[in-house]
Amino acid sequence: YVSVHPDLMNIAVNEEFSISSTLISPSKFNTRVQPMVVPPNEWTDVNTGGYETIKVPFMRTRHCKTQKDSIHRADLSKVMEGLNVLGNIPWKINHEVLNAALKCWDDGIVLGDVPSK
Repeated sequence: YVSVHPDLMNIAVNEEFSISSTLISPSKFNTRVQPMVVPPNEWTDVNTGGYETIKVPFMRTRHCKTQKDSIHRADLSKVMEGLNVLGNIPWKINHEVLNAALKCWDDGIVLGDVPSK
């Protein structure tokens, strides 16, 4: 089961969010990029599998006809098998990394993509 860290929830509830906010961009809370609470559907072909409610392509093709044609002709059974294995691995929060990121947040240290206060 996935839950929001109490410090992040506090920020979400008590701090002001706006496009110009120096805290966290509202796009960071986009539910499209959060962990799923149930495993994704098994990939059975390039048009079937993945998220329950959001249709995602098997491969980003940027509307390239050559790539689209290629993925329909290729034997992708091993790739789909691998994606299905990965999709069934539950998310686990690394509390040491989370605590380090929170320390950086509290101290105003920019760490990779983690925004500072």
